[in-house]
Parts: sequence; C-alpha cells; structure tokens
Amino acid sequence: MWTSYKKDSSYNSVIIFSKFSIKTISPEVPEKYAKDYKEASAILDISPKASAAMSRRILQTILSVENGEAEWSLETLDTLFNFAFIQPATIEARNEKLNDKLIKIGKKTWSNL
Repeated sequence: MWTSYKKDSSYNSVIIFSKFSIKTISPEVPEKYAKDYKEASAILDISPKASAAMSRRILQTILSVENGEAEWSLETLDTLFNFAFIQPATIEARNEKLNDKLIKIGKKTWSNL
C-alpha cells in the first residue's frame, strides 16, 4: 500500500491520502450493502479492525431479517469453530500421541511444519 502525506499548517495536522483498491461488487447487490462493502474494502489496509467491524455489520443486517437465518448463522459458526479450533486441536493431539510413540521406540519425532 502506498500512502502520501500532506501537512495542513492551519490545523497543524497531517492528512493521509491512502492509495487503495476497492473490490468490485456485482450489480445484483443492493446499493445499501454495496456502499458499506466498498467502504470496508477501501479501509482494509488502513484499519483491518474497522473493515472487519463494517463487514460484521453488513452480515448482521442481512442475516437478521429472514426466518431461519439465526439457525443458519449458528450452523455456519459451528462449521467455522470446527475448522478454526477443533480440527487443529485434534491434529495437534494426534501428532503428540504419535510423537510419544516415536520417542518410546527411539525414533525421531514427527515435526508438523
């Protein structure tokens, strides 16, 4: 990301002009969502936390209207938890068990690179 700076002497502050790319979005997406999405995309390099907050707000707005959305959201979170937390813990436990067996028989341990 390239950023240019300009000093504003009247207020003794710095204005940051960020050069960023905005992801394209399909014309089928309603403008109220597309506008926030473009803004979240534009600030991603400047403030990932702010971009994530905006993305969550868009998700919340979309998912809080229809029946069944709460259930779908929970199922999606279950899948995400499995991918992000449960599977890595299962793999780690399996690797530790294998390493214990390898140590007992005098072999080199498995490295999980």
